[in-house]
Amino acid sequence: LLDAQSFDAPMQGCDILMHTASPFVLEGFTDANEALVRPAVEGTRNVLNAANRCDTLKRVVLTSSVASVYGDATDMKGKSAFTEAYRRIYGRAPTDLAALAYDAAALTVRLAADDSLTYGGVTDPDGFFGVNGLFRFRIDGTSERGLAVMQIQPGGPELVEGGVQSFPTGQTGPS
Repeated sequence: LLDAQSFDAPMQGCDILMHTASPFVLEGFTDANEALVRPAVEGTRNVLNAANRCDTLKRVVLTSSVASVYGDATDMKGKSAFTEAYRRIYGRAPTDLAALAYDAAALTVRLAADDSLTYGGVTDPDGFFGVNGLFRFRIDGTSERGLAVMQIQPGGPELVEGGVQSFPTGQTGPS
């Protein structure tokens, strides 16, 4: 984030830039300015300056952080397999951001394999299934998720309504 030139080479040839990477830590730091504010401001400035130098970009989507596309009320079926595999490999439970990072990497690999890593591919109105369920990037730059509704009970969360399995057709902007 803090190396001003580090984004130039990876950005070349890209049609769309989705900047969702702002520091997102809740513990383990003593100086909030150094851990969160300075990297967020300087990192965003560096990304946007690199975007200005990139002649292939057609669209930039900027969010405050990866938390803006993160869902926290999920149907746990899809996440349990991911959690078990992660625990088997790394010896501990994944963070919620690890699931989101997995979705981002898997989506990138899928779109690249289909030669769809373009604006139209990324904004596919049908969306994509990830660890946390159905999601899509809308044409207005926002994201939408088909999340489950959970209710907190004394014994833990209970599923009230499962996440949607498909998005309504023809709606890719604000509803």
